[in-house]
Amino acid sequence: MLGGTVALTAPRGYCPDESTLREGPTGAFVLYGPCRGLGKPGPRAQMPAVLTAAVAPTGGAPLASAEGIAALAEFLSTERGKSALSRTDSGAEVEVQSLQTTSDLILVRARDGATGDLAPDYWRAIFVAADALVTVTVSGTRTPDSTSDLSPADGRALIIDFVAAIRAANTAAPAPATTPAGDTTATTDLPQPEAKGLALFFKRLL
Repeated sequence: MLGGTVALTAPRGYCPDESTLREGPTGAFVLYGPCRGLGKPGPRAQMPAVLTAAVAPTGGAPLASAEGIAALAEFLSTERGKSALSRTDSGAEVEVQSLQTTSDLILVRARDGATGDLAPDYWRAIFVAADALVTVTVSGTRTPDSTSDLSPADGRALIIDFVAAIRAANTAAPAPATTPAGDTTATTDLPQPEAKGLALFFKRLL
């Protein structure tokens, strides 16, 4: 992706759906599903889930640091940030259930009513790999009662594996920090990010 500068991959048992691949100068996106469900050879997936990965160049933004990650986490805690997390142009249907951070990873559990066949609850991770901003999601499918066939614990474990797989595929990526242990929304006295610019930047990944 991005001219070969970034490698995207998924945990064992999940394969890319090439029909979903979008790539251009401002970023790339691809969806992954269980290999067997896509008619591809491979081991059985850990659990039924739909995974996505998107990547965009940082454009010189200082995101590959604890301060940059904290500033982005703070932005995502605002109304503009919530809108940027939405799969639509409005954040009206998005509820951030938890936001956890380490020095090099943001982990979000959110509920988005505008998810089609996907369950409304999903996990999103945001981190830097090979000097690019990466965001990955893990979603279950929507059951008849509008809940998920993927438990919160299983979804969290799968997205941590997803992050680890991408980091391992990018040898220049920094070593992963400790897995987030609790809800730690960033509230430090960092310089405030320019909300409009971050919103447009983040939207490029969706």
